[in-house]
Amino acid sequence: MKLPLTLSQIPSIEPSVPAERQVHEKAIYWPGHVDFRGDEPTPDLSAFPTFAAMKARASARPPSPLAAFARAVRDAQDRVLIIDRFLFTPEHGSAQVNIDAVMAWFRTGPAVSDVRLLTSASGEEQTEIERQFSELAKLINSNQLHRATRIDIRINFNLKDLIYEIHDRFAIIDNELWHFGATVGGLHPGLSAASRGWAADKHGAIAFFDCAWRAASMVTQRHDKGRPRV
Repeated sequence: MKLPLTLSQIPSIEPSVPAERQVHEKAIYWPGHVDFRGDEPTPDLSAFPTFAAMKARASARPPSPLAAFARAVRDAQDRVLIIDRFLFTPEHGSAQVNIDAVMAWFRTGPAVSDVRLLTSASGEEQTEIERQFSELAKLINSNQLHRATRIDIRINFNLKDLIYEIHDRFAIIDNELWHFGATVGGLHPGLSAASRGWAADKHGAIAFFDCAWRAASMVTQRHDKGRPRV
């Protein structure tokens, strides 16, 4: 059994710094729900939902995503970084449910060049997830040839192999830190909130993500060395 990496094995790196951008004012949201008539999802909530709303959301397939987060990804200018072990593990249904939801954030072609998703998935799911996101990146780049930079979507599935368990889920959009009580983007049907408006660099989020990404990449290299040559 291979032991997780220790901190001393992770090379120190300088965190990347995006262009200075104004961070959104601090806010807390609860994802909306599909009402009992089966109509359009309700807007994001700014207060705890009613029990009726909780019940409606829990029974929705899939649950309504967090609209504010989708808009933030759409308007991103530098990068979108996500740490979420269960990003592609929906509460109900196959991984494709969340694959479709996450891909929808990027189909509008945000101006970002750096998209990194640090997560986990089974071996068979990893291949399919990488294939679909690779095709998405190619489609975005081919449709936006006027862009100065090309979008690069990278996914690392080794989050569970890092030395420390990362329980909460986080996203960094440009220099804004988002914190999620459950799946990033409001993709979990349970009662959970998301907060935004934190300066990612001031709270050490950028350095933490870069360190975790480098550690997860080292796990990939270690696994590759252990595979037999064919």
